[in-house]
Amino acid sequence: MTASIPTLVSYHDSNHHDGAHNADHPGWHQHAIDRWFILYQPTFPVLQDQTQFEGFGEPVHPLLRSALLLAIYSITFRSRTDEKIDALLAEQLLSRYNRGLARERARNLDDRLAHLQVTMLLAIEADQRGYEVATSVHTVGFWLGQATGEAYDMKLHREDFSAAGPAQALLGRKLFLILIVLDRWHSVSTSSPPFVADTNAKFDIEMSFSGITNHLYHLSLVVGDVYQTIMTPRQHAHDAALTAVGLKAEIENWRERVDVIWGQSNLLHVAYWHLCILSLLSTSTDISEVSNLRDVALRMASTLPNSATPYTPLNHHFYALTTCVLSYLLNFDEARQDARKGLHDLREAIQRHKDLVEEDECSWDAKLLEVIGRLQASCSTSEACGRSADSRMLLSSIRHSGYLLSIDSAALFL
Repeated sequence: MTASIPTLVSYHDSNHHDGAHNADHPGWHQHAIDRWFILYQPTFPVLQDQTQFEGFGEPVHPLLRSALLLAIYSITFRSRTDEKIDALLAEQLLSRYNRGLARERARNLDDRLAHLQVTMLLAIEADQRGYEVATSVHTVGFWLGQATGEAYDMKLHREDFSAAGPAQALLGRKLFLILIVLDRWHSVSTSSPPFVADTNAKFDIEMSFSGITNHLYHLSLVVGDVYQTIMTPRQHAHDAALTAVGLKAEIENWRERVDVIWGQSNLLHVAYWHLCILSLLSTSTDISEVSNLRDVALRMASTLPNSATPYTPLNHHFYALTTCVLSYLLNFDEARQDARKGLHDLREAIQRHKDLVEEDECSWDAKLLEVIGRLQASCSTSEACGRSADSRMLLSSIRHSGYLLSIDSAALFL
């Protein structure tokens, strides 16, 4: 983030709709660009840095430039159109660009990288909203599949990937590593097979860009291993214990890797505890023992509303998994009071960022607030909380639907 970025103000103070439906020339909305660089770029640096991005249009096809702006607006300025269709407009521009390839100039690397950027932005947009209402034709899984195909076609998965210049090479490698992060988190959150093969996801070389993204990349490799463990049929106690030891070693190795900046980033703390919860669920043969789950879930719930915990495009993953665990803990007398406190903290965390993002009834935040409110209402009496204390319920739901889809279907809470 450069020093020229202004202070972020309430979303509603900068809500303008000039030229909303001119998809070919959507206009430059500085406040929306600023929001991307403040709220999203630190975690997912899909774009060049801000000073470079402001001049990116010259070597890139005009349709791709417009599609890229629309994809950004679909995330940071959804009310630019009354119908909130910027993602759909960006998708249409991509289609027009692809249809015109046969009669226009050959695709150069700048165009191909810009095309991949648009595709990944549309994947991020799809991941930010719930699954009930589509703002574009396709889902996050579709866009991640498209992005993976484009990345493979450019050979970004190869360590010997080369480009005309160092800036292109760095951007291409950076996009592929961010794609791996998006892919692994989508996989475990929706119980879907990953698109990027494990053999193509691990690099020995060190990347010279955002430390947070680098650490999330290495953490996401462990997320992929946890997903494989979750999807493995239940093991005998001895095998489960061996698996647990291996996963714990991977997680702690990552923890040691970030030790230098551990006290400086609540995001890394929350991501670590998120992974610990998934590891506990995937390796325990009897999750009716609630103390470990309770301890980690309460750490998550108390850290998320902290003023030092930033808004990130991964927050809804943290909220959703923690809500799943707390809803499960409500079934146990010894954990019920703590679970109620955790739900209160989660509601506070979600509401704390309301001034930074648009209110949207289709977003994960809205869905999670609805579910948390329903849980809090159902537990106004102790009798209402003990309806289904089946120790297999939580893992089964996450295994079959993932924690995001479990929230969306409310399967855990009926």
